[in-house]
Amino acid sequence: DFLSPSAIGTLKYEGKTIKGKQMVETMNAVGVDFVTFGNHEFDIKETELQDCLDLSNFKWVSANIKHKTAAGYEPFAKTKNGAKEIVTPTYIINAKDADGTTVRVGVIGTTLNFTMPDYARYYNADSAAIAAYNFIKNQTDFVVLLTHQSIDQDKQLAAKLPQVQLIMGGHEHNNMLEKVGPVTIAKADA
Repeated sequence: DFLSPSAIGTLKYEGKTIKGKQMVETMNAVGVDFVTFGNHEFDIKETELQDCLDLSNFKWVSANIKHKTAAGYEPFAKTKNGAKEIVTPTYIINAKDADGTTVRVGVIGTTLNFTMPDYARYYNADSAAIAAYNFIKNQTDFVVLLTHQSIDQDKQLAAKLPQVQLIMGGHEHNNMLEKVGPVTIAKADA
């Protein structure tokens, strides 16, 4: 829920309401690496969401939200420097520390079903996360889930995927740190 709702998002620049662009520019400036959709990202018009996608320098991951286009339902995408970048269900970070040790971190994004607009479609978050995990698990050393759903939904997902070490989420806008078996769930503040 970083694009909407926001009082600042109602301001106009060059005759157009900024609708979340202030947050994308801020997140670009601080170096955010990954996001998944919040339910309020879909409060804004399709063209406004596309403008924010295109403006972003960070990766978007989403295993359970698709974009309704003339061709049917397909992943959202952003256009950056003339190239189309697909919002994928998963992403693998290949990291190396100073002594050369490497680690492959899998990232999966999911969003709760809330008021979806006509231009998007929601698929079951748990089913999508499990399928994405099964796809990526043998290519990674560990997997992190980025979720935007309730703490109860995160707890249920943690019980279904105890191999995942960390779920980082939002939605309630309250700082939380919970444990379900071996899975840590960290929820962000507003």
